[in-house]
Amino acid sequence: MVNNSNQTYFIQIILWTNANGISIVSIYGHLFAILRSPKVRSNSVNMYLVFSLVPDAYKDVATFMANLVNLLADSGSPNACKIMG
Repeated sequence: MVNNSNQTYFIQIILWTNANGISIVSIYGHLFAILRSPKVRSNSVNMYLVFSLVPDAYKDVATFMANLVNLLADSGSPNACKIMG
Protein backbone atom coordinates (compact mmCIF):
# COMPACT_ATOMS: atom_id res chain seq x y z
CA MET A 1 0.00 0.00 0.00
CA VAL A 2 1.21 3.51 -0.75
CA ASN A 3 1.30 6.57 1.42
CA ASN A 4 0.82 10.10 0.09
CA SER A 5 2.81 11.56 2.98
CA ASN A 6 5.99 10.59 1.08
CA GLN A 7 6.73 13.76 -0.92
CA THR A 8 8.91 12.03 -3.53
CA TYR A 9 6.17 9.49 -4.29
CA PHE A 10 3.56 12.24 -4.47
CA ILE A 11 5.61 14.21 -7.03
CA GLN A 12 6.24 11.06 -9.07
CA ILE A 13 2.57 10.09 -9.15
CA ILE A 14 1.56 13.63 -10.20
CA LEU A 15 4.11 13.60 -13.04
CA TRP A 16 3.04 10.10 -14.11
CA THR A 17 -0.63 11.09 -14.09
CA ASN A 18 0.13 14.17 -16.23
CA ALA A 19 2.15 12.08 -18.69
CA ASN A 20 -0.71 9.57 -18.92
CA GLY A 21 -3.17 12.39 -19.54
CA ILE A 22 -1.05 13.75 -22.40
CA SER A 23 -0.71 10.25 -23.83
CA ILE A 24 -4.47 9.66 -23.62
CA VAL A 25 -5.21 12.86 -25.51
CA SER A 26 -2.69 12.11 -28.25
CA ILE A 27 -3.69 8.45 -28.69
CA TYR A 28 -7.41 9.15 -28.82
CA GLY A 29 -6.74 12.10 -31.13
CA HIS A 30 -4.91 9.83 -33.54
CA LEU A 31 -7.60 7.15 -33.31
CA PHE A 32 -10.37 9.69 -33.91
CA ALA A 33 -8.53 11.24 -36.87
CA ILE A 34 -7.92 7.88 -38.53
CA LEU A 35 -11.39 6.45 -37.92
CA ARG A 36 -13.18 9.65 -38.94
CA SER A 37 -11.93 9.75 -42.53
CA PRO A 38 -13.00 6.98 -44.97
CA LYS A 39 -10.04 7.77 -47.24
CA VAL A 40 -7.55 7.31 -44.40
CA ARG A 41 -9.37 4.21 -43.12
CA SER A 42 -9.02 2.53 -46.49
CA ASN A 43 -5.23 2.34 -46.10
CA SER A 44 -4.32 -0.98 -44.47
CA VAL A 45 -1.29 0.52 -42.69
CA ASN A 46 -3.56 2.97 -40.88
CA MET A 47 -5.86 0.18 -39.77
CA TYR A 48 -2.82 -1.69 -38.47
CA LEU A 49 -1.97 1.47 -36.53
CA VAL A 50 -5.49 1.60 -35.08
CA PHE A 51 -5.29 -1.99 -33.87
CA SER A 52 -1.86 -1.25 -32.38
CA LEU A 53 -3.10 1.83 -30.52
CA VAL A 54 -6.22 0.29 -28.96
CA PRO A 55 -4.42 -1.73 -26.24
CA ASP A 56 -2.25 1.26 -25.37
CA ALA A 57 -5.33 3.47 -25.15
CA TYR A 58 -6.92 1.03 -22.70
CA LYS A 59 -3.73 0.73 -20.62
CA ASP A 60 -3.32 4.50 -20.41
CA VAL A 61 -6.90 5.05 -19.25
CA ALA A 62 -6.63 2.27 -16.65
CA THR A 63 -3.31 3.62 -15.35
CA PHE A 64 -4.63 7.19 -15.30
CA MET A 65 -7.66 6.16 -13.26
CA ALA A 66 -5.53 4.09 -10.87
CA ASN A 67 -3.16 7.02 -10.37
CA LEU A 68 -6.08 9.33 -9.64
CA VAL A 69 -7.39 6.89 -7.05
CA ASN A 70 -3.93 6.76 -5.46
CA LEU A 71 -3.74 10.55 -5.43
CA LEU A 72 -7.17 11.04 -3.93
CA ALA A 73 -7.02 8.28 -1.32
CA ASP A 74 -5.07 9.34 1.75
CA SER A 75 -3.25 6.05 2.16
CA GLY A 76 -3.45 4.86 -1.46
CA SER A 77 -5.46 1.99 -2.80
CA PRO A 78 -4.19 -1.57 -3.17
CA ASN A 79 -6.96 -2.27 -5.69
CA ALA A 80 -5.66 0.53 -7.91
CA CYS A 81 -2.23 -1.07 -7.85
CA LYS A 82 -3.77 -4.41 -8.87
CA ILE A 83 -5.43 -2.72 -11.86
CA MET A 84 -2.11 -1.29 -13.00
CA GLY A 85 -0.48 -4.72 -12.62
